[in-house]
Order: sequence, then structure tokens, then C-alpha cells
Amino acid sequence: MNKSIAVCILACLLLASGSFAETYVVTDTRDSNSWGGWFLPDGMDPETGSPPNYLPYYRWDDNDWGWTHTPVLENLPTEIISATLSIEAYDVDSSGIHEIYGDGIYLGTLTSGQNQTETSGSEGYKVEWNTTKLSLDKDALSELMDGTMNIWMNIDAAHPEPEGSARGVTLRKSALAVVYTDSYDDPNVPQDDPNEPSGDSDVQLKTYTFSPVDVSLPTINDPGDGISQIGVEQAWFAFDLSSIPDEEQVVSASFSAYIRNYTGTPTERTLWYHSDDSWIVTDLLNLSDPGNLPADGPMVGIIVHDNDNWSFITIDIDIIAHDWSSDLIDNYITFMLSGPKNGFNSSGEVYLNSAELEVTTLSGSGQVVDNNDVILALGPEELVQADGLDIVVSGYSVPSCFDWNNDGLQDLVIGEGGNSGNAKILVYLNIGTESHPQFMDSFSFYAKSYNSDLTCPASGCLGCFPRVVYWDDDANKDVLAGQADGTIKLFLNTWTDNMPVFDDGTFLTVGKADLESNIDVGARATLSVVDWNNDGKKDLVVGGLDGKIHIFINEGTDTEPDFFCESLVQENGSDLIVPSGRSSPDVLDLDYDGRKDILTGNTEGQLLFYRNIGTDDAPEFSGYTLVGSNSVAIDLAGTPRSRPFLCYWNEDDYPDVLVGAGDGKVHLYMGVSILDDISEK
Repeated sequence: MNKSIAVCILACLLLASGSFAETYVVTDTRDSNSWGGWFLPDGMDPETGSPPNYLPYYRWDDNDWGWTHTPVLENLPTEIISATLSIEAYDVDSSGIHEIYGDGIYLGTLTSGQNQTETSGSEGYKVEWNTTKLSLDKDALSELMDGTMNIWMNIDAAHPEPEGSARGVTLRKSALAVVYTDSYDDPNVPQDDPNEPSGDSDVQLKTYTFSPVDVSLPTINDPGDGISQIGVEQAWFAFDLSSIPDEEQVVSASFSAYIRNYTGTPTERTLWYHSDDSWIVTDLLNLSDPGNLPADGPMVGIIVHDNDNWSFITIDIDIIAHDWSSDLIDNYITFMLSGPKNGFNSSGEVYLNSAELEVTTLSGSGQVVDNNDVILALGPEELVQADGLDIVVSGYSVPSCFDWNNDGLQDLVIGEGGNSGNAKILVYLNIGTESHPQFMDSFSFYAKSYNSDLTCPASGCLGCFPRVVYWDDDANKDVLAGQADGTIKLFLNTWTDNMPVFDDGTFLTVGKADLESNIDVGARATLSVVDWNNDGKKDLVVGGLDGKIHIFINEGTDTEPDFFCESLVQENGSDLIVPSGRSSPDVLDLDYDGRKDILTGNTEGQLLFYRNIGTDDAPEFSGYTLVGSNSVAIDLAGTPRSRPFLCYWNEDDYPDVLVGAGDGKVHLYMGVSILDDISEK
């Protein structure tokens, strides 16, 4: 383990109150050097060994194995804030479920690379390295309090012993990153009134953006178009990090390169760290064979591209692969982009001066953390599965979660459908736990209206937009459904709370008595139920095709809602209009300042955070921020109509987001501590 990673990033957190806390970040890495076992040694081909199984480093369903992480916790922690297990694996098939356990607690499964294929045959089969990041839930964090976690991998749980070897996998590295605190009270310092706000924080997240250093390098076999590179296979990039203070700690980084691919064939290029920065000053690499120069450091990322036109492609850099502190001291860092990894014709070209490095750091500079720098922090994208396969509904998915059958577990409720016909509401009962929901197709069904499936008329990009709510005073859960034509229908429960059966539905209306009309936002009604003005009664926040966000204040009671009028959310004195339209709002305090904010999707598949700059009972807004996954702005492919739902999926303290889209899948982004991630500013 690199001790420089285990540094104190926050000192005297609450000086004014006399309560002291130190926050530490420590990462423990296991590979062939630090552990041995069956981690693939550096430089070895994953398929080294006797075919077809390539043992011993390829492991199969009857070759389960494990290792132990022992992060050095400087003091007995009073709280572990978060922990993330990152496992780098080769040839992870989507159909092969490789389960990971920590001290006997299920942590998740390995994920396959985006270009992994399972077609048999030498021409159709393609494998790749991919890093899976698993956030530990509260039970696993509790087990980690002793500073040790035993990891066990159940290989190919979809084809368990003794069925035979069906899906194999090779590991190169496992890293456990832990953020924890210890605290104590100073008896010589008077304690603050607990009702008063706490003192200032010394920790600050900073983001830096760098362009490559302009150096003149020899160009070998330049294919044309003004491209500068070293050799046919390599391009070198240097970045000047002198603006980052030496004492700061790098917590995330991303690399963007300007690339095109003449053939359109998917190509992988690998990004490597290089420790020798002297060439930046001399403008010359000491090359005996410039077309075949290896980097002397570890691989830190893979760029996959198949685009025929020039475009920027961004990847996350594996920041635990080497010690960044030396780069901060000598002020430079060098990367070599090589490729293609997968052996395809090297037609993709890279502009040497068209790249970008973004680095996020933690500092203990004594500056106050402003809530304006804090927004929803999300980890990597996951896809919710049933029976080990991605859940895919018909048409456009609209997910949410609610305890449907009153067993204490949150279940998955998905609106589906689109284009035409009748849309439905699909329910998956949770057969897992509070902190780790699991689903099976055999425990799924459609919501019922009397003796048939509950339906909504579908049109275009929306089938049914359901939200489960206790609407009236009978203590039975009901359903509100936003509809494609812009109206909202209320389906009241006619049976029991744990076995809901709904009526045929009635339209919600707005206006005073005798002047009522159906609520109608024009088209594509997407709704959230929230007490907007803090009067103790449920109100409606509704998005629509035009990108506006409509507010319906309840002038009745909480159990007999009555909406007299409609208003529009304002942004700097004008109607707020979500870029690209099809607003889909959900409401929650996302920056921890005690005021409700808005998270919305849009036509383009993005998530937009609108910070409340007013008060909690009279929200006001001024601009938006794109929400990121692992610090890269979420932007689902195509124009998928992102429809988010905020929840606490794994029962920790950080809000998670379910996102529905045009692919019919349920996208999940797990919330993490702001010390782990910072979204694009």
C-alpha cells in the first residue's frame, strides 16, 4: 500500500465547537506483487496457460478464490464515511454472474466492458479488461471497522458447481478505498449550542482543467491531416500541474482525446502513465525505435472509439495505479496513448495538441466548503437486473421504488409503453434485502385495475408515468399516473394496502368549484408529489413536453387535495425551461442546505440539477448544473428522454437515482459521499 495515499485531508473540522475530527483517505491494493494468489502478473497475457481453460490465472466456476484487504486505519475510526472496492477483471461475460462478497456480505457482481461480446468464433468473439466499482453498504462498512475485509469471488454463479466450467474470468488488481473519521471533544473549549450551525470545514474539493504542454516532437510515419504522433501506434501527452499545490490529494481524474476512426471498426487504445518527464524540457524523446516505445508505468485507462468523424472521447483515469504526489512535486505528468489494444487496423488518429486532463483534488487549505460546490454525487452507472439479466420493459421505462406489499422492502415499480396502444405498470417485488434489492421475473406482475391490468393510453415517447402515493385517508396506497396527452389520472386502491387493486381512475382537476378542468400540461405529464410550500399538504410538481415545470398548490387538505390554480417554476424572473424539453422533475434537498432542489431529465438523456437559491417554502432558481457519474456528465445515448427518480436504494445516507429511458432499461446511479465524487461544474 502506498502510504502517501493515507493522508489526513481534514483537520479540526469543528474548531469553534470544541469537537475535533480528522478525516482520512486510505487505499489498500492487492495484485500479483502485494498478494500473489491468482492475480495476473504484470505484462502477462491473460490467456497464458493450457487452452481452452488457460489455468491458473483464468478461474472458472469450480475455481472460486479470495483475498484480504487490510487498509491501515491510522486511529480507531468512529465512523467510516464510505468505502469502494474496485476490481479490474478480464473477459467478464454479461451472462456470467461473478459474485463478490466481503466478510460474507454480498457486495455485487463484476460488470462486463461495453464492447465485450459473447458470440463464439474467432471473428465474432471479443474480450476486454474492465474495472467494476462496488460501493460498500452500511453492513459491510460495519464489518470494516476492524480494518480488515476478506473478499471472496463466487465465479460464474449462474452456472454453479458441478455443472462444469461455463464462464471464466481473470483478475489483475483489487483496490479498497476507505474514507473514515475519528473525533474527540476538547474539554478546554466551550461547546456550542447544538441548535447553532456547526463551524467551518477545512476540506475543499477543487477541479482543475489542463491542456497539453506545447512541445515539438519528431513525427514518425505521419498518416497526414496535420496529425502529430510518435510512431503509428503512439501519441504522447504532457500536462503542467504546477497550479495544483503539492499538499493536495488527487481523488479523481479524467482524460479526453480528439479522435476519429477511418474504418468505423471499434478500436481500443490504452492510456499509460510514464514517469520520466525530462523530454518535456528537451523536446525530444530518447527513442531507439520511436515506433515501438513502451511507457514505463501502469495502464490507467482504455479509450474505445468507432466514430468516423472527429470527436472528443472522455475516460476516467485509474488514479490508484500510481502515486500522484511525485507528479505534483515535479509539476508535470506524462501519458502515452497507445493502440489499438484489440489488434484492429490502426486507422484511428489522435491530435497531439487536442486533449484535456481534468483533475479533482482534496485540500486542507482552511477555506470554507460552500454549499454551491456541493451537488448530488453519483458513482458509476449500473443496470437493474432480474434473474441476472438486465430488466427491459416495452417502450420507454419510468422507474420508481415503493414498498408495494408492506414487507419492509422497497420494490421496483416501472411504467412502460409508448408510441400507441395501452401502457401498463410493471411491479417487481424485492426478494433481497433493504440494502441490496434483488429481483426475479417470477416475482413480477402488472398492477391491476379490478380484474384486468391497469392501463394508460400511450403516445409517442410516453406510456405511463406512475408514482405510488397515499392520496386519501383510507391508509391504502394509490397510484398517480402522468399520461402522454398531458393529463394526470388518479387510481384509488379498492382492496388492501399490501395487495393493491385499483379502480378505473379519475382525472385530477384544477380550478375552483364549477370552474374545474382536467390538469393538462400539454403533453408528456411527468409528476412528483411534494409539499412545495411547507404547509403540511401534498402538492404536485409536473413536467411536460415543452420543458416547463408546473406547480399545483393544494388548497384542500392533505387527504382531500384540491388544486385551485397552476403556476410555473421561475428562473431569474422568467419561466424555467429545461434545455431540449421533456422536463421530468423530482424534488429533494440535494446540496444539504435545508432547501428543496430540483433534479430533472430531458430529451437528450441528461440529468440537470437546479439549485434552490430562495427558501425551502418559496423556492427560486437561477441556472442548472449537469449531474455526473464518476465526475463525467450523464448523457445517455441518442435522445432517450431521461426520467429520474430519487431514492435511497441501498439504505445509506446518500440519495441514489433510478433513471428510465427509451431503451426500456432501468439505469441506477448510486449516491456517494462528496469526498468520493464531484459532479461536473
